[in-house]
Amino acid sequence: MAREIRVSILASRRSLFRKCILFFLLFVSVGVDSYAQYFGRNKPRFKRNEARLLQSPNFNLYHYLENDSTAKRLVKWHEWWYKKHLEVLQDSLRARNPIIFYNHHADFQQTNTISGQISVGTGGVAESLKNRVIMPYNHTQAQTGHVVGHEMVHAMQFNMLSSDTLGVAAMRNLPLWLVEGMAEYMSLGREHSHTAMWMRDAIANDRFPTLRQMTSSFEFFPYRFGHAFWAYVTGIWGEEIIRPLFLNSAAFGYERALERVLGMTEEQFSKQWADQTRSYYEPFTQDTTEVTGIRWFHPENTGNINLSPVYSPDARYMAFISEKALFSIDIFLVDVRAGRIIRKLTSHLESMHVDDFNFIESVGTFSPDSRRFAYTVYSKGRNQLVIVDTRTGNTLEEIAMPGLEAFNYISWSPNGRYMVMTGLKEGQSDLYLYDFNRKQLSQLTDDHHSDIQATWSPDGNWIAFVSDRNTSTDSNGFSTKGFNICLLDVNSNEINVLDIFPGADNMNPQFSMDGNVIYFLSNADGFRDLYEYSIVRDEMYRLTSYFTGISGITNWSPALTVARDNGLMAYSLYRNGRYYIYRADPADFYAIYKNSDGKRVDKSAGTLPPTHSLPIERKADRLAAFDRNFSVDVEEISEQTFRPKFKLDYIGNTGEINMVGGSFATGLAGGVNALFSDILGNHQVFSAVSLNGEIFDIGLQGAYINRKNPINWGGLFSHVPYQSATSSMFLDTLTREGIQIPVVNSALDLIRTYETRVGGFGIYPLSRSLRLEGGLSVTHYHFRVDRVSNFFHRGILIGERRTREPSPPGFNIGQVNLAYVGDNTSFGTVGPLRGTRFRFEAERYFGATNFYTALADFRRYLRVAPVTFATRLYHYGRYGQDARQNLLPPLFIGQPTLVRGFTGNSFVQNNINQAGGFTINQLTGNKIAVGNFEVRYPLSGPERLSMLRSQILPTELSLFVDSGMAWDNRGLVNPPIGLTGEVDIVRRPVASTGVSLRANLLGYIIMEAFYAVPWQREWTGGVFGLNFTPAW
Repeated sequence: MAREIRVSILASRRSLFRKCILFFLLFVSVGVDSYAQYFGRNKPRFKRNEARLLQSPNFNLYHYLENDSTAKRLVKWHEWWYKKHLEVLQDSLRARNPIIFYNHHADFQQTNTISGQISVGTGGVAESLKNRVIMPYNHTQAQTGHVVGHEMVHAMQFNMLSSDTLGVAAMRNLPLWLVEGMAEYMSLGREHSHTAMWMRDAIANDRFPTLRQMTSSFEFFPYRFGHAFWAYVTGIWGEEIIRPLFLNSAAFGYERALERVLGMTEEQFSKQWADQTRSYYEPFTQDTTEVTGIRWFHPENTGNINLSPVYSPDARYMAFISEKALFSIDIFLVDVRAGRIIRKLTSHLESMHVDDFNFIESVGTFSPDSRRFAYTVYSKGRNQLVIVDTRTGNTLEEIAMPGLEAFNYISWSPNGRYMVMTGLKEGQSDLYLYDFNRKQLSQLTDDHHSDIQATWSPDGNWIAFVSDRNTSTDSNGFSTKGFNICLLDVNSNEINVLDIFPGADNMNPQFSMDGNVIYFLSNADGFRDLYEYSIVRDEMYRLTSYFTGISGITNWSPALTVARDNGLMAYSLYRNGRYYIYRADPADFYAIYKNSDGKRVDKSAGTLPPTHSLPIERKADRLAAFDRNFSVDVEEISEQTFRPKFKLDYIGNTGEINMVGGSFATGLAGGVNALFSDILGNHQVFSAVSLNGEIFDIGLQGAYINRKNPINWGGLFSHVPYQSATSSMFLDTLTREGIQIPVVNSALDLIRTYETRVGGFGIYPLSRSLRLEGGLSVTHYHFRVDRVSNFFHRGILIGERRTREPSPPGFNIGQVNLAYVGDNTSFGTVGPLRGTRFRFEAERYFGATNFYTALADFRRYLRVAPVTFATRLYHYGRYGQDARQNLLPPLFIGQPTLVRGFTGNSFVQNNINQAGGFTINQLTGNKIAVGNFEVRYPLSGPERLSMLRSQILPTELSLFVDSGMAWDNRGLVNPPIGLTGEVDIVRRPVASTGVSLRANLLGYIIMEAFYAVPWQREWTGGVFGLNFTPAW
């Protein structure tokens, strides 16, 4: 009897096991899709270049330069900055610090050393994992040198904390302004007109912050105000205060550090700093004037950032950049006569093929007939020239410059045939000329100087540009001071450097309409003012005297434009923490013309206080001595063979490893996982080991991914045990001293399902927004059954026994998948607000089960401020032999993430199982189709996004309509006449409407509470529900 029962149980268990595995197959994922995300942006890689390794006394420089002398100068540049910072921080690197250097920003955006996206505004990155500094060459030596010095400070900050008892984790105690401000001060010094402009503006508008305000508010840019903080501290206490103040801030927080190191409270320091900054800058207001021109675009009618205007030659149009669209910085086209924006020229960036556009250095340029506008974008790992029709906004042409991957600062020639630009190649910034007729690129300058911001004279015979030619430099040539305006004769290629304001930053030259005058911006007086230089008369005039300044985002961003045909001018002005665009006629400046000799340079107004103290004098002497004594011998720099070596990035545990005891076994519980990668991040290895029970409950996982080439590929292996149990009770016998005793066997079967998987995968990012995915895996399932028997005789436990029982045979399941994915959405606080995302995927399962799956998921988000109209069309279906036999557990469209108001619980709660011919079974099938539409309104959150400003609890209110249908191979929308039987065979679409409120809970989880009214059920009230996922 007992044997018959056991055989029956074993047979039914095999069938049950097979069904459970098929269910497990769908929800635990037999496939290899764990390597990829469902949606999300990509980091494409378009090159297969091999890195080279150059070794110096303190650095390992990984680079892609072909010119050996350029690479050696680069590593010496890092040594120069390191030794310069070492004198202040007094903390030596314990090992050679890795530097990963890219040839230009488009290459930098493809780096694998950083997992996230690299934006246009990111000049470099220092990370603490391997203490790597990652950055590209910039278009000027000054920019590159600044970023090298800045990121070197971060590397030394990590080194100080790791060599101290604090550890790098103590960085979390430091406010961003303290960390970034320290790097800015040590790489720029106190003479910096851009930061000084921000400080003067804060004083003029009575918004100079306390340190607490800098810490708690996003209103105060940490780089600028942190820069001013350190300039003030070192001007009073000397640079020897930097190290103790930094370390104490990391250990105790900045407020206690001020008390311990400076002997001042936060309130005392903030007041003293503000008072002395105000007393230093206020006297400069005496020589300033009111703003000239008409305020045109400003925060009240566009965004907070309105920059870099550029007129068309006939002044019919003007283009400028703004974050008016809120989610990105874009180029907008203005009808000058109407005085209004007519379209966004960069709207094609919302397509899937362009990664970004470069708004930092240059906006773009108009064709001579004003019908076309050109600007540069990042696409396919390089810069490309995009030409759009100003009348329609349509893209006319995209041009990749032959032999030149990085270029910017473009200007269209008056005859329409040429485009002059700044090209960056092998760390060298030169002028290039593109011939539209011949499709050829020629080089105009070829030297170590940086040449930028080129513009044509009206007759096309001259090109004015900005260069660091004839500027002062340190004895090692690593630090240049100032930029000069140069004239290039297009016919003879001769260059004339104008002798104007030596040592000042003379930028953004623009010709007058007769070509006899050059307008430009200069910080010769410490401000950023507009000047006029007469080429014919060799005379100089200052046209503005503003307390803040005419400025772009950076020192090197254009901020001035002059229309070629009529001389109209426009410029961007920094004021009250925002950027405004003003327009003016040259005659508007006549009343405030002021003669200038063009020689005198006084940057007092562009210097951060204090400007005179004993510590400042000591620093000047120290720097002079440093430049004289610095040297790196050629023998100390050597080329090494680069071999990718794996090093530990991360190790963590999944729980403490503990001894676990019980009635029937003693085991261990716990686990550990680790991530390894090489120095460039091109190769990654993940491994994990876990143990939860006895020795045969060990789980292993491992994966390798190769990200070196355009196609990312890898493999994975896993062995994972899953535990379950069943219980049974039956009559049995127990032998004791040769006597068989009838007993009741209360048996607990401990079932272990072992999943052993081997797979491979590939990902091909086509752009930041598009990718192809594919994978193949084979999974073997086998089982182990251990029975724990408790024997009862007349209700009394008389014995226990553990036995190994027969197990069902193992089986294999294979899977192949291919997907096409796109995503260019912009996110709000709880979900996407604009853009498009889609995923089209097909899978094939074979082996113990055979079926196909097809997935189509398309979502579109149209923002018409302040609301977003969101649409989703979704289909998932199973096809093939096993799908037709209904062996797989059904799909259910009543999930709250699909069609709200039809959850299984809602049928039970409302006591409705069948009403009007509708049952819950009609929501299930092996194929589903869902359509959703929402109108989303940001209720609270960021000020410009939401109705109510809140930094604590962002919320979104939405009205929704959900609809869907589930069917299987029997399901019919309209049954044939005379059909009788189960009503479940009739399938019709279902729908619901309602309202939902989503909330972002401290950035950790997004919760949705909804009230849905289902249409296909008798009215007993709506259905309340909760979701814990971001908005679809």
